[in-house]
Amino acid sequence: MNDFLSYPDTVREDLKGADACIWTLGMIPSKVPKNDVASTRRVNIEYTLTAARFFEECGQKPFRFIYVSGSGAERNQEKPLWVMQDYRRLRGEVESELLDFAESKPDFRCYIMRPGLVIPRGLSLKSLVFGLAPSLSVKINDIAGSMVDLAVKGGEKMIWENDEMKDRKDGA
Repeated sequence: MNDFLSYPDTVREDLKGADACIWTLGMIPSKVPKNDVASTRRVNIEYTLTAARFFEECGQKPFRFIYVSGSGAERNQEKPLWVMQDYRRLRGEVESELLDFAESKPDFRCYIMRPGLVIPRGLSLKSLVFGLAPSLSVKINDIAGSMVDLAVKGGEKMIWENDEMKDRKDGA
C-alpha cells in the first residue's frame, strides 16, 4: 500500500471477511527522524486509527484488533514523565483512542500489547542481560504466540504486559 490513510476498494475486497488484525506498524524512538513530529504522529496515530476504522467497517463481526504499543506507554497526557516522555505519551494517546473506539463499537475488540525488554531469538549478550530480569523481559516468541492466540480466540483482558504475554502464549 502506498498510503495507510486511504484503503482502495481492492484492499477492501481482499480483506472482506477478515476477523482479526495484528497491527505492528509504528515508529520507535531510535528510528524517528529528529524533530519530525508530523511523520511520527501520522504513522503512529493516524495510520493506526484509520486501520481500526477500516477493519471495523469491512471485517467480520466480532473483529479483533491487536495493537502493539510499548512498555511504559502513558495514557494520562498530563502526567510528568522522566524518560521518553513524548513517545510514551504518543503511545498512550493511541491506546486511549483505540479503547474509546472499541467502547463505541460493540463488535470491535481491541487488545493492546505492551512489550518491554524484548529478547530476540537466538543467544546474545543482550538477551543474557535482559534474561537476568525475567519479570521485565519477554521473549519475542511469547509476544508472537500471545498475539496470534488473541487474534484467533479473543479474550476478556484489553491490556497485556510482559508477564501476561508469557502466560497467554500457550493459550491460557
